[in-house]
Amino acid sequence: MSVSIFSVSCKMTAEGIIATTEDVGAPVLLEFSQDSAECVSLSFTEKVELLNLEVRSGNLSTMGDLIFSGEQISVTEKVLKQQDGVSGETEQLAEEGGSLLQVVFSDSHVLEAGHGYMLSGVAQDFQGNSLLFQVPFHGFNQNVAGVVFSEVRSGYSKPKVEYIELYVHTGGDMAGIVLSAANKDFEYVFPSLEVAAGEYLVLHMRSLEQESGHVDELDGNLNASTASDSCENARDLWVPLTGKIVGNSDVLVLRERTNGKMLDALLYAHPEISETIKKKTLPVAQLAVDSGAWQGSAEIDGWAFSDGLTNSSTTRSLSRQNIAQIQQAAENGLELPVASKEDWLVTMKVGQELGITPGLPNSSNRYIP
Repeated sequence: MSVSIFSVSCKMTAEGIIATTEDVGAPVLLEFSQDSAECVSLSFTEKVELLNLEVRSGNLSTMGDLIFSGEQISVTEKVLKQQDGVSGETEQLAEEGGSLLQVVFSDSHVLEAGHGYMLSGVAQDFQGNSLLFQVPFHGFNQNVAGVVFSEVRSGYSKPKVEYIELYVHTGGDMAGIVLSAANKDFEYVFPSLEVAAGEYLVLHMRSLEQESGHVDELDGNLNASTASDSCENARDLWVPLTGKIVGNSDVLVLRERTNGKMLDALLYAHPEISETIKKKTLPVAQLAVDSGAWQGSAEIDGWAFSDGLTNSSTTRSLSRQNIAQIQQAAENGLELPVASKEDWLVTMKVGQELGITPGLPNSSNRYIP
């Protein structure tokens, strides 16, 4: 979640941006979550009244049309329950005099799944202190696809770029699913895209200015993308940036929506991981373990070992080895295996057998130095 506040400073936590003001008496927006297609929840450290609420399309840089305002938005006090998914910190602060408010929109069908919107308003406490806030969110996806991380290539050698491959174990809509990379504070929100079980999606992690053909394959044409490394048998999607995002050490997370349930995580570390990267990624690694998306320790020794996964080799990748077991569990309605370091290994080219397999079943050719 990212929260934009006027006339305030912000502090960063593992959950996102928490707004704080120089006036210690002003309310603080602690957490934002989506409950359903028609309502969202906001928690504050004080009892507040929400004023001047409105929803617009777009985001801070491309603020669009007014969607809801005035009587089209209602606010009610929400009774705190642990099963609502609120954090322990939210629950504690609310018990100490804060509040958890549910904001309901009059017609949820107006909000398209996966499209970007901005909720803004004023939170005013009963002493007259106020906080002006803007919270970006996406239209609620009621048919979230089941996806997991399948393969990562961190190698870059123009025109070959880094990629992250996902495997679909349960069909549905990708709209609003968030992929994040902790090291670069990067987030990618998937567009509305119907996918079927057994499909692969390849997210190419940059788009080169020197090339054309960076086409997001959102329909049935899997040959629409023509840029280098486009996959014939899988959907290609492209990050519209030119700089490096994914490296040989990182924590990757998939969430069903912004600030939503964690679907999968991948923690991987190169032997030469820097202290700077550790500092940025370890808090997110702990969240992945606490949420049950990663099995084992959140410390580096509990991460997948990425020795051989270099920033220049385009013939090796970090490849998941239990995709078949994941698919079998999904088909039988069983709980999916929880990701762990034992499920991943660095693969390399051996003879005519490739170490990288974007859009295809993964290689098991273990990298040998």
